[in-house]
Amino acid sequence: MYPDVREWLEDRLRRVMKDADVRVYVTSRTTVADLIEREHLTRYFGDIYRTYDIMVDITGIIIRNNKGELAFIECKLNKISLRELSQLLGYSVVARPRYSMIISPRGTSDSLRTLLISYRRTDILEYAHGRKIAVAQWNADKKDIDYATIIPSGWSF
Repeated sequence: MYPDVREWLEDRLRRVMKDADVRVYVTSRTTVADLIEREHLTRYFGDIYRTYDIMVDITGIIIRNNKGELAFIECKLNKISLRELSQLLGYSVVARPRYSMIISPRGTSDSLRTLLISYRRTDILEYAHGRKIAVAQWNADKKDIDYATIIPSGWSF
């Protein structure tokens, strides 16, 4: 799943951030802080990058106007539950990425979907003012997310 998702994220970010230098990495086995150091990008993030002792499956780096921003995607093979969402929420609170998303080819668990849709608790997706995690189903055949499944509705890059 990682190579297809990495390619998808890179394509989306390049389309949306036409004036930016976009780089996307599979980072399931390294911390975001180590990635930033290894790729010699520390000058774009300031010293706070050292606190990014987190391992996100796919990390996008957006460099624009001499500043760096992040994009995160967590990939799950099973249905997304509150547990997996909470992990990404913690990572996103720490690093405040521009975009944060969790995806699975199996969609979301019944309990999480009920919480988010029936009880309208999309507030739990917010990690910074005006920024929310997107939850979506991954379509492996199309190598794209199923846009009809995105929670919260209306979320986009």
